Amino acid sequence: MTADSTFQPNFESSRVFRHYSTKYKTRSYTTDEFVKEKVGCPLTSETLAGSSTIGYRSLTMYFIDPYHFEYHPIIEEDYINDNYSITFFRLGDGLLGHDGIVHGGLSATLLDELTCRLAFQNYKLKKAVTANLNINYRQPVITNTFVLVKCRLLRKEGRKCWVQGTVYRINLDEDPEFVESKENILIEAEVLVIEPKWVHQLQNQV
Repeated sequence: MTADSTFQPNFESSRVFRHYSTKYKTRSYTTDEFVKEKVGCPLTSETLAGSSTIGYRSLTMYFIDPYHFEYHPIIEEDYINDNYSITFFRLGDGLLGHDGIVHGGLSATLLDELTCRLAFQNYKLKKAVTANLNINYRQPVITNTFVLVKCRLLRKEGRKCWVQGTVYRINLDEDPEFVESKENILIEAEVLVIEPKWVHQLQNQV
């Protein structure tokens, strides 16, 4: 899912992207048949797409152990194996708040969207809504740079999922193993996602 094709070739040939892409393609399990996107993302892939706004949005790579597609009503943190996602973005200077810095509201939007999309995969109906988003801004997100957004399921209790979302700075010349280092953390969030009793009224489809 590329928001603007201008930046795709260079980024997808970078060491960082190839590292995660290889990890995704060679994971020890295949769950593609279980991952269903029933809610579209037109805001970040269409409305905000452009060379000066969201210049690139990768397909989300889901690393979810098949155990979780049995849709257990309770998942404690100690029992969570792989249940996370990786998505890449390029954020341009049309998204600034302060000069040279991406608007914090845009960063919150990305975290809200992507944490929810991971939570969706842990419900049979693949739909839910945000109930609470708690966000901590650690460092500014500089415009005209690439970032990695990693979302990880923390736990699940019935209709509730708690998901952690983290935005990492990307240096394309850096060893990919260090991308998710503490020094590269820009923003952290914890999101409570719920499957409401009126979930069947959510009609938006991909």
